[in-house]
Amino acid sequence: MTNSAGRFVTAFLKKNKLLRYFDKLFYAENFGTKEDALRAIARKYKSRISDVVYVADKKADVKIARNAGCRIIVPLACSWDKKLFHGERYTVKSLKQLEAAL
Repeated sequence: MTNSAGRFVTAFLKKNKLLRYFDKLFYAENFGTKEDALRAIARKYKSRISDVVYVADKKADVKIARNAGCRIIVPLACSWDKKLFHGERYTVKSLKQLEAAL
């Protein structure tokens, strides 16, 4: 799920060899709040919300993921708020570590 343009997201995932991990991309504006979108995705795939992984790049995203009840990963290499995430247990330092975490 993203609020970024689909073309940008697809290009980024392809470039970093991560696209294969996604069956479908969802856009938050189609659901209301991001929390609603995360819960809708879990329902659609008949999964528990705790099985949904939110890859965050901002501190606000961590709050959204916590409110929804899903897992969180923050790739520091992509984060705008690197200093705010220092030492958090759910951070990864590179996209390679993100791939390993998934």
